[in-house]
Amino acid sequence: MAVDFSSFDFLIIPGRENAPAEHWQSHWLGAFPNSSRLIQSDWSRPEVGAWTARLDAAVETAPRRVVLVAHSVGVATVLRWTVA
Repeated sequence: MAVDFSSFDFLIIPGRENAPAEHWQSHWLGAFPNSSRLIQSDWSRPEVGAWTARLDAAVETAPRRVVLVAHSVGVATVLRWTVA
């Protein structure tokens, strides 16, 4: 069964210090037109409440189903968000 990738959005969730241009997450942003990066206000000092709040807002306002693609502290953010 083929998957229609246009029926959902990829939300890239980087870890500390964001993902530089050569990082695999940045490559995925370029590979999938229906992808976006979750932007945090302070990449150097992850704060659980702020990071999970931004993730929650991004998922809530997404026009389609969302596939979360997390790395590093981004994974911890997703895990914390799922139990909040």
